Amino acid sequence: MSFQRRFLIAIAFAGLSLLLLGQAGCRESGEDETASIVAARSAFIDGEYLRAEERYEKYLQANPQGNYRLEAWERLADISQYVRNAPAKTAKLLESSLLEYGGDPETASLLLLRAARMRTALKEYDKAGSLYAKLLENDALSQALRVDIVLEYAHSRLEAHDDAGALALLRQTFATPLAPELKAKLTLELGLLQLRLGQKPQAQTLLREVYETDAYPQALRASAGFALASLLQEKRETAAAAQILESLRPLYPNPQVIEQQLKALHSNSK
Repeated sequence: MSFQRRFLIAIAFAGLSLLLLGQAGCRESGEDETASIVAARSAFIDGEYLRAEERYEKYLQANPQGNYRLEAWERLADISQYVRNAPAKTAKLLESSLLEYGGDPETASLLLLRAARMRTALKEYDKAGSLYAKLLENDALSQALRVDIVLEYAHSRLEAHDDAGALALLRQTFATPLAPELKAKLTLELGLLQLRLGQKPQAQTLLREVYETDAYPQALRASAGFALASLLQEKRETAAAAQILESLRPLYPNPQVIEQQLKALHSNSK
């Protein structure tokens, strides 16, 4: 065997040895992993957030299959959001964590929701919409959580000046079977949106439904009643508006608000 060939083989074996040693050095043993995450937790609890950030980052680098990776991702997102006030970085951290936990519906739902809120806060409404839409693909979502997500998604579309998109989201969910309290919440939101869009006859029907249904929560009935009274006032139906405001006394905890609304109603009707 020539000297040149022996030299090349030796270099190859040396490179392989260094690679294997490097990989071994990047992974921590079980005891080291536990010590590493405990140190990061202690720094976080003690309010030493920059030190905690460094230690959580090192934990993720050293433990590609670690047992506490989700905790590390979440604490890094917490530090980015609440300490550094960096919503863009927070969104990226959460979206990066989804590469690991996208196959876990429960964990992915929490990460998606938080990331969608970050994108909305950044006014990146299309990115937020993609995250909300992905979240709603999870069939395991509870009815209550699904309605809340739809309402958030719709409000995000409104902020993006996509009134039609927001209306479509609410109508699609409105057409599905819902528990009475959730139906009331969605009906009220749909009525208020249609009122905002100038669809007053449809809005009046929905608002009246919530206001008149005794089985619905009092707070939602009161909100619908105030909106309905305002709509009737616009239509110069002063007596009907006053009657509704008077009927809200058992439903609304602050009688002064009702008195002020009645005074304003009678003042504007002169």
